[in-house]
Amino acid sequence: MLTFLFTKTPLLFFVQSFWRDEAFSFLLAKQSLIDILFLTAKDFNPPLYYLILHLWLNLFGSSEITLRTLSLIFFTLTIYKAYDMLTDVLHLSPKKTILYLFLFLSNPVLLYYAFEVRMYAMMGFLAVFSFQALLAQKHKTYILVTTLALYTHYFMLLVLAVQIIWSLMFNKKPSHQKHTWRMFIYPLAFFLPWLIFFLSQKVFTNAFWITKPNLIDFLYLPAVLYTGYEKEYMRAFGGIFGYRGVISVLAVLLLALIGSGARRINRDNRRLFWLLLLWAFLSPILVFIISFVSQSYYLPRYLLFSTVGFIFLLVYLLESLPRKVKSFFILFLLVITLSYQLINLNSKKKFDFSTMSKDLKMILKPQDRVYVTDERDFQVAQYYLGEDRVFIYGKSYENLPAYIGKVLIDKDDIRNQLPLAPIKAAVIVHNRGYYFQMQ
Repeated sequence: MLTFLFTKTPLLFFVQSFWRDEAFSFLLAKQSLIDILFLTAKDFNPPLYYLILHLWLNLFGSSEITLRTLSLIFFTLTIYKAYDMLTDVLHLSPKKTILYLFLFLSNPVLLYYAFEVRMYAMMGFLAVFSFQALLAQKHKTYILVTTLALYTHYFMLLVLAVQIIWSLMFNKKPSHQKHTWRMFIYPLAFFLPWLIFFLSQKVFTNAFWITKPNLIDFLYLPAVLYTGYEKEYMRAFGGIFGYRGVISVLAVLLLALIGSGARRINRDNRRLFWLLLLWAFLSPILVFIISFVSQSYYLPRYLLFSTVGFIFLLVYLLESLPRKVKSFFILFLLVITLSYQLINLNSKKKFDFSTMSKDLKMILKPQDRVYVTDERDFQVAQYYLGEDRVFIYGKSYENLPAYIGKVLIDKDDIRNQLPLAPIKAAVIVHNRGYYFQMQ
């Protein structure tokens, strides 16, 4: 039973080997608190998640499961806040709330990043908490939570923009606008010192790996938000029974649901409808446009906060439909979700670096060294085999892209020659294994 759970369900993502980004999170979080601040200022994300992870690993250890548990906690808190909003904001009965919570619990994006040592689950939790505080007019809570969100991911500035636009749309009295602006200014003011520090430290680069979107991707937007679909995986699983087929069917379904539900929203509910609509779509559309005409930043994981808003929008629209139509959409949505999860289990299963490393540890002596032929494996090998014995082989430091965690790579980590006997060199080939070689 346990074997089935950890190999044939999303719990696989909880126990599988680390990949590059997760190893980077660990290696950065184990630095001193001061070093974390300076290193993140030269990287792509603010420091809060790494500071929390630093405290977490010092308290509980650094195994894969221990480190991933932090994200699982934030996912659980997201579900808790979703329950609150479904009951307090959408005014659903307890039975309906439990039913719709399954859409959050089974969502491919939220579930996958609940088991990854990255800041995305934390970002999703802080986003829903921020919107809840905004709607409840809990000003101090809103300021605190939104400030923490900004220190978690730079894309949370888009969340703040959504909230400001919505407030301007529906708070047109001068007295209300003055009070609203005051509430929004505080998080920005608290974030400004870090933003200035970041801009002063940053070595900007155009080298990035994210594929540019095309116009057809825009039609897929609702399905992308719901599933986290990425082109890179579609190339490997692109047939009608793979990602392309599921995404196409889901896109048609979701567009039909949005169209059917939106027509039934009455005038009294427009305020909440527009909040959910902007929460779900404004940020992705802005990022899509920027990515289409310039450098691409269009990646579903960066928009996880919009996924949360999109699920709330789906629930809101489903509740406006006749019972039979609603039941059809819910059933179809669950079937598509299950199909997508099954594909994810195959395509997002990581190379078993952990088992390979255990084999190597039994063979290697203290003086032996490990060389990776692909820089993407460097920090993963450091996590499993130790930082002092792992090197990048046959690469130029200047040509290493920044997005592979270059802030943690020194020039001394590059080697263009293997050691002389009797020192053994284990050479790791990306996603294939290793071999031994000496000069």
